[in-house]
Amino acid sequence: AISDGKRTHKKIHSIAKTQFKSRFSEDIDFINMHGNSGIGVISDRDTQPLIMRLRFGEYALCGVGYINNQDKLAKKLINEGVVFSEMPNGKVNQIELAAKLINKGKTIADGIEYMHDQIDGSLSLLLLGSLWHKTNHFYNLSLI
Repeated sequence: AISDGKRTHKKIHSIAKTQFKSRFSEDIDFINMHGNSGIGVISDRDTQPLIMRLRFGEYALCGVGYINNQDKLAKKLINEGVVFSEMPNGKVNQIELAAKLINKGKTIADGIEYMHDQIDGSLSLLLLGSLWHKTNHFYNLSLI
């Protein structure tokens, strides 16, 4: 994902069916993706980065790890009316699950804390975006 401070763009390159991590720089649309910040991760498990647009701004999220209680959390959120769109092999994408948990917070920081309180397992995340602050200003945020 690449951000110019106003909008975040993404490009997904799937390596799920390749034996080795292939070169994919030629697949990235550098002509139409402009910005001064970027994040990405190589994963054969979850499609990422994901871009979320919500009340406190827009952010891209990617990461690696394993959520032991993924099915339980997904079922709870689905019962609350949360919709998941990234479901490879019938399983909820754990990065989308993390994003949906973050989105339940009143602020991005509150949401990240809530997500960490809910997850059993380990998950390292990269978050990039322009987040709306209550003072009506946009702030660029990179969380590692």
